[in-house]
Amino acid sequence: MFGINSSIAFYGKMLEDYDDFVEQSDSPRHAINCMLSAYHMAEWIWGDWLQDDYATWTTLKIRDKVSFLAWVDGAQPWFKITQAVANGSKHFASKLANTKSSPTYVEDGYVEDGYQARMLEVQTDDGKWVEAIVLVEDVVMFWQDFFKAYRPQETLPQPRNTFTVMPD
Repeated sequence: MFGINSSIAFYGKMLEDYDDFVEQSDSPRHAINCMLSAYHMAEWIWGDWLQDDYATWTTLKIRDKVSFLAWVDGAQPWFKITQAVANGSKHFASKLANTKSSPTYVEDGYVEDGYQARMLEVQTDDGKWVEAIVLVEDVVMFWQDFFKAYRPQETLPQPRNTFTVMPD
């Protein structure tokens, strides 16, 4: 599809969507596009190589695509939210994912006092609101770690924007 013919190539597409969102984190379009890509990574991985990689099945303790998706749900806490946004973006189904765009005051000195920016948020299963960019970055990093663990021979594309590094 347009030259994207492997899970690594699709991973590169997801990184481009991630970079676009990082650079415009108030853009619902970029948020949705990145979550669509992050959710569909599982499909690309399964179809590209995991459906025949029985050694990885054993390691992950999976037996088929359904159990792989269940494994991802358990291993990546935000994956279900990316699924809800992905499904909600394809259909008129406002109940699938609770999202909001909230005005927030910017106090970083780069703009006039009182300037409002938009912050995109998603609601978690426990009812808390999380910035969409935080959630998206975590899912994108999950897929990077997945490839490093289960396809270490692959050379991964790199994002334009570095990932957040949490203090130890």
